[in-house]
This record gives sequence, C-alpha cells and structure tokens, in this order.
Amino acid sequence: MGHSLIGTLPQSRTWNAVTDLISGGADAGAVAEATLKAAEKAFAWVQENAGFRESVRLLTQLAVAAGKPDPLAHLAAAGIVIPQAASLVDVVLGISEALDARVSEARERSAFGEVARRALASAVTAYLEDRLGGLFEPTRGEMGAALKDLRKPGTFAEVFRSFAANLTNETLDYFLSRELATHLGHRFQTANQKAQFEKALRMHCHEASEVVVVYAKEWFGKHLYEEGGDISPDSAEGFGWYGMQKMRAELKARAKNHGN
Repeated sequence: MGHSLIGTLPQSRTWNAVTDLISGGADAGAVAEATLKAAEKAFAWVQENAGFRESVRLLTQLAVAAGKPDPLAHLAAAGIVIPQAASLVDVVLGISEALDARVSEARERSAFGEVARRALASAVTAYLEDRLGGLFEPTRGEMGAALKDLRKPGTFAEVFRSFAANLTNETLDYFLSRELATHLGHRFQTANQKAQFEKALRMHCHEASEVVVVYAKEWFGKHLYEEGGDISPDSAEGFGWYGMQKMRAELKARAKNHGN
C-alpha cells in the first residue's frame, strides 16, 4: 500500500513488560499503560502526523459549519464535498476523501494517518446516526439540522471525546493485536476471552477520554468567539495535540491508581 508504519516495538525491556503483563493476567488498564510506555516515541509522533492534524481540522470545520447559513457549502469550501441529497455514508465518504486529499498533498501517508481517519469516521458516524434516527437518505435540511448541534461546545466536546477514545484504542490495538494473538491457548483459552479483553480495552479508553470533555468544551467556545466564528488550522492542531497529551496522562494516572 505504500504506507509507512507507525513504528515498531523492538524486543526491549518495556515491551517485554507488556508481554509479561498479558501472560500474567493483568487487566486492560495495566496493559494499556505498559503499551503506552513501550510505544512512547510512536505516540509522541502524533503531533507531526498529517493524518491526525487534518482529522482534527476537519472535525472543527464540521462544528464551525453548523453555525453557517448553508453548512454544506461551508464544508465544501473546507474541502469536504457532500452531495445535495446526502446520506450518512456520503458525509463520511466526503470527510475521508477530504482527508486523503490533504494527506496526499503533504506526501505523508502512514498507518497512523489511517488510524486517525477511522477514528474520525467512527466518531462522526456515531454522532449522525444518533441525530438522524436511522434515516438512510435524509434531506439536505435534515442533514443540516443534524450538523447544527455540533456548534454547541458541549456537543463538540462529546464528539471529540469519541474521536480521542477511538484513536487511542486503535493505536494501542495497532501494537497489541499481534501480541494478543500469540496468547491464544494460554492467557486466552478461547477467541471469546481474547475478544472480551479487547472490549475491556475499548471501555478503558472510553472511560479515560472523559478527561478531554471539559477541555474541549471550553476550548471550542473560547476559540469560536475569539476567531470570529471560525477555527484556524494552527488552533485546531494545538487543540488536538494537547487533547491527546491529556489522554496519555490520564491513562497513566488510572493505571497508577489501580496499581495502588
């Protein structure tokens, strides 16, 4: 596919610690924290990744568009082209194509960029499915109404929370998936037990993501006002990076508290 990998985990002491925790029956929180430590350089690289930067920028533009007279026209100007009679699939496809175009311009395709794209698509899909109530082919007005609430700082914060939780879980899974598979028949006697552990990891990331809600709510309201109803790419980048820093710190704190 021509994508560079997020990074590899050498057989270091930190990664051996992850292996030992899984073998020893440690819970998802402890494994998540150990994986973060082992993959520290890869997680720190997020700020420089075009896929991540563009995902956060597009999310802020979705929220900004909600306050415009014609939300879909604003999104088109931001690079997200959505047809007049748009389904939920059309919206997610428009976001993905916009993201791909910007990443291609930056010549920075990577596995982490793909992880960020999936995390954004999942967050937006969940939000719109809830607002559209299962409508497969909503009208332009219905789609605009569904996007409208995104301009509310509290709603924006919840969608960003979903994005941050998805992104963290997918990144952890990137490193852990092959390792977990090696423990089938040992730590995990069945595939279902492995699936339950992965479910616990997702829940752990979701619970930890609560830490970004107040931050995102206050940041969005403040910047929307200060920037005259829009959000600049530089502001979005700084916001996204700091939000993920808060996620990393929260995961570490939760693992430490659990250990005590």
